[in-house]
Amino acid sequence: MELNQIRSGKSYTMMGSRVEKGLIPRLCDKLFEFIAQRSHDELFCKVEVSYMEIYNEKVHDLLDPKGKDSTQVVECKS
Repeated sequence: MELNQIRSGKSYTMMGSRVEKGLIPRLCDKLFEFIAQRSHDELFCKVEVSYMEIYNEKVHDLLDPKGKDSTQVVECKS
């Protein structure tokens, strides 16, 4: 999870650039490399990911091709 001010480099840290990969692409590379090294006919791996943004009290799924559908953030008293 990355928390910081607007325009402080969060997206760059997480995704990187064309020249230098960020945290998420590096993690994915290592994860799939790990799976491939241990792969055999009896092994089944399922990888699921979420990439969410909370902005102005709304949650956005950044992997949703539909765009800016959002869910409202609510506080729980407990």
